[in-house]
Amino acid sequence: MTRAVRDEGTSFHYLPPAERVACPTPVTDLLADELRRLGPAVVEGCVWTTDAPYRETAAQLQRHAAAGVLAVEMQAASLFAFAMARGASVGVIAHVTNAVDHVVNQGDQQFQKGTDELGFLLLQAMFRAGWTQPEPGLSLSLIGEVCPTGRVIDVGGGPRFSPASC
Repeated sequence: MTRAVRDEGTSFHYLPPAERVACPTPVTDLLADELRRLGPAVVEGCVWTTDAPYRETAAQLQRHAAAGVLAVEMQAASLFAFAMARGASVGVIAHVTNAVDHVVNQGDQQFQKGTDELGFLLLQAMFRAGWTQPEPGLSLSLIGEVCPTGRVIDVGGGPRFSPASC
């Protein structure tokens, strides 16, 4: 994600009102480079951040899509605004697993997240991007629990969580 439509409340506590906020750090390019090495399509661009995800209307979806917005999510605008206001480095990716027009056929799962191995590879790519520091002090933080023990091991190419260590 490179920028976000600000349709939530948190970002307005950090920056003056504006329609959009851009990711203020170079980690976005590092993330995209690492993710492209995995093979799945990587699309960069603007997202619509809202804290009311089940209140989107068809008209809103069409308007944002026509403006080039790629997806709806709940965090990017807040994180970008915080980073801009505090001089922090952030990067946000979305592993898209569903869509508004997704139809569940018999036997299909509603959210097609891929394999556990793909999830692990995505985490490794994010850590490598955070470890490739173009400037002093740049770091990558992940939100969410990855490994209950919190153990990080180095298996070459930067820090990686090992499923065996969790």
